[in-house]
Amino acid sequence: MRRGNPNLKKAHQTMEVTYEQIEELKKCMRDPKYFIRRYIYISHPVQGRIKFNLYDYQEDLIDSYHNNRFNVVLSARQTGKTETSCAYILWYTIFNSDKTVLVVSKDADAAKEIIKKIQGMYEELPLWLKPGIQDDDWNKHNAAFDNNSRIVARTTTPTSGRGLAISLLYCDELAFVKPYIQNEFWDSVFPTLSTGGSCIVTSTPNGDTNLYATIWRGGEAETNGFKASRIYWDQPPGRDEEFKEDMISKLGERKWLQEFECLSGDNYINIEDENGNIFEMTLDQLYRSMADGKICNI
Repeated sequence: MRRGNPNLKKAHQTMEVTYEQIEELKKCMRDPKYFIRRYIYISHPVQGRIKFNLYDYQEDLIDSYHNNRFNVVLSARQTGKTETSCAYILWYTIFNSDKTVLVVSKDADAAKEIIKKIQGMYEELPLWLKPGIQDDDWNKHNAAFDNNSRIVARTTTPTSGRGLAISLLYCDELAFVKPYIQNEFWDSVFPTLSTGGSCIVTSTPNGDTNLYATIWRGGEAETNGFKASRIYWDQPPGRDEEFKEDMISKLGERKWLQEFECLSGDNYINIEDENGNIFEMTLDQLYRSMADGKICNI
């Protein structure tokens, strides 16, 4: 609710703006990257509140969202993909009227965390740049503006999109939703985008046979209309071999491969043994063979 929060602007509130502010509004409307670099703040785990200075790969991600109707992103952990997506969604709803953005994630807490990030970014904007908010739709699940655009956050279920005319669908960590729910959700929601809606799907991998993996492979092969973008573990500044060794020591090799190298247990890899023979097996098969002593040197 708006009451008691001085960082929220009342719906349809009038105010004087300067010529310079009008020019800034035009620049922000034309370029989401400009808007984000200049006016968005995020919470850093060490530095606290900082301006969102986009890295090159994050700028590429914004360009992909802006220029492609359907996007699928395969990302290592902790690359800022969610913050980047949240900032773009805020830009989209501020500068486009009568839009509905549906944000779905693996559970209620994750969905609420995304809407919280977007609301926090909004609250940091200067007053002249903010749209007014609708009191009844500003809470843990909704963020609605007086330009009739709104963001709705829900858990990924077969009925998540029911009753909504979706302009932009954002699926966060889709690979970690139970496979049968992924399929039922997709079957129910994707037809609602047929009239012109857009879609962003992001995740770290969690298996090679679920819906997310299928969308990713189709995007990578350019066969399903999705623009595929991959974010590697070493693209964020400061990540090097020392970082990798430290994380492996904390997580273990298997978790590192899934969370940062974007490989999961049923991904197939090529193995070369000590005699130079090359054969294919899944990561799970490799680990079982190593545990059983069947493979000692690779």
